[in-house]
Amino acid sequence: MTGRNDDTMRRRAVFGAAALLLCVCAAVCGLVHDGAFLARWQDLQISCDLDGDGAPERIAVEDRAVRIEQEGRTVWTGDASWLAESALCGDVDGDGQNELALLVWKRGSYGPSRPFWAEGDDPLYSQHIFLFRWERGGPKPFWMSSALRPQVATWSLDADGTLTILTKEGEDTRWRWVTWGLERVDAPRLPY
Repeated sequence: MTGRNDDTMRRRAVFGAAALLLCVCAAVCGLVHDGAFLARWQDLQISCDLDGDGAPERIAVEDRAVRIEQEGRTVWTGDASWLAESALCGDVDGDGQNELALLVWKRGSYGPSRPFWAEGDDPLYSQHIFLFRWERGGPKPFWMSSALRPQVATWSLDADGTLTILTKEGEDTRWRWVTWGLERVDAPRLPY
């Protein structure tokens, strides 16, 4: 009788350890946030002249990391703590120069400068849009969103700088750069 109970206990322990390992791996790898599946990553490569010299840079999102190459050598890599989901390139802010738009997952909603009402930062992964300009030999961030809600399922950038976002809930939205930030342009304006 004891042998049978020992086998049952071992099976339960193995099953419990496997379930715990799966949960830990999913959380560490950024696959689950608040019990919801985050993103399906696909490697992508785009070419775009970011520095305005007439020769396109190669922007690669591979294995959830982003890098920029010029003439076959890496000139910039994204923060190692980001999980890069997608990248777009075009004139986001209407200044006649191409910018880089990244869709990334990172821990926390804010960076080191957070609003006065936020005492701490969320330790879980959340989705963000980061915008970069080419300055002094590399991309420099000029706008970085806090956590996106709702989340982006797909996005595209039109030639006129309109960012089209389809949310995971199926809402199709249009965004444009206005003064300092992306503003929704297809929503009714408030009367004030």
